[in-house]
Amino acid sequence: MHSYTTTPAQRLAELRRDLATKIRQHPAWVREKRLTQAAADQRLAATRDALADLEQLHAPTPTPVLSATPATSLIKSKSSSQ
Repeated sequence: MHSYTTTPAQRLAELRRDLATKIRQHPAWVREKRLTQAAADQRLAATRDALADLEQLHAPTPTPVLSATPATSLIKSKSSSQ
């Protein structure tokens, strides 16, 4: 047994490939009675959910924007209060 380490990007890519394969292959497998429609639907839903979870988990974190008061308004407010 091999021990491989994968990155989040590699895991996402693999889930996308897996989902594309299922979307492409499941209709034929259902017609050939190799898979029931219910099982195909469940597998697609599980793969889509896993992909959405991983995408959300590894989504870039937005950089917070600090609200800054312009220096000129600080100067005006100090001088007007005196």
